Amino acid sequence: MIDFNLEGRLDTMERCLRKDLRLIRSSGVYLDNKYFFCSGQLDVISDFEILSCYYAMDNRYCESLGCIYASSLIMKWLLETYCQGTKIYPNTVGAGCWEKILLMLITKDKELIKSVGTLFAQTAFDVDPKYHTTKGAYYISQPLSMLLVGDIDSAKKCLSLKRLKGDAMFRAICNAMDAIVAYDKEALDEVIRKQIRAWKQYFSNLKSPQKYVNHFAASLICLAEYVWEEKVKSDYDETINQLVCQTEYTSYPLPPDLFKIPTPSELELFKKEAEQKKKPKSFLTRFLQWLKIKK
Repeated sequence: MIDFNLEGRLDTMERCLRKDLRLIRSSGVYLDNKYFFCSGQLDVISDFEILSCYYAMDNRYCESLGCIYASSLIMKWLLETYCQGTKIYPNTVGAGCWEKILLMLITKDKELIKSVGTLFAQTAFDVDPKYHTTKGAYYISQPLSMLLVGDIDSAKKCLSLKRLKGDAMFRAICNAMDAIVAYDKEALDEVIRKQIRAWKQYFSNLKSPQKYVNHFAASLICLAEYVWEEKVKSDYDETINQLVCQTEYTSYPLPPDLFKIPTPSELELFKKEAEQKKKPKSFLTRFLQWLKIKK
């Protein structure tokens, strides 16, 4: 039984997504310490990930996958922007983004996965030392990126390196990749069942949509299907099975200008706008704005 109001949560998140999409070009792009920081795009990706869980809980799997597909398109754009030379924090597009890349596998869109995999293979080794989360991401991001581009031998080498212990549900990701490169279906099944138990234990006391939707388990099954190029038996809980088996979906409509890569002159304009916003407003300016609001 769900321990929160699903209908209310869905309504709130849908409104948040619409708001973030409206703001994405006005306040979501700016320069910070010579970096192009895509806060608006990251907010929208987060909205889509949460909405995907809520839709799955509501048995709306077509819409759930549509959200995952839309977030994957944004992630692809971020990777393209980075690989074309625009300075984005490596924390956003490097080793630390492996969770978003793994989630993309549920779309089962081979063209998208291969395209993003090629880009990710260029960025998965990039770590921003300012973010501790990326320092421990190598042991997952590197073999994952190699699997997405079909380089099984390199994936095996990455997986043979010393790993961080980590939590059981995250440790299962590398264990699952071990089984995938070995083409061991029984080992994969055992790893996924352990991951599901660890996932349930971790979220047991949290009022979170992840408590009911285990995207990682579904993603690992889809990763095996992508690498092995064959259907993998899925007899786990209903939500995982539905996410793995769902093939028909439509991407959530995204504004075209979302994917426009800024030119150097536009980046300079964003920088000036950001600096302008940081400047404190004079008393007269604030007073005139107050009068305008009162009218």
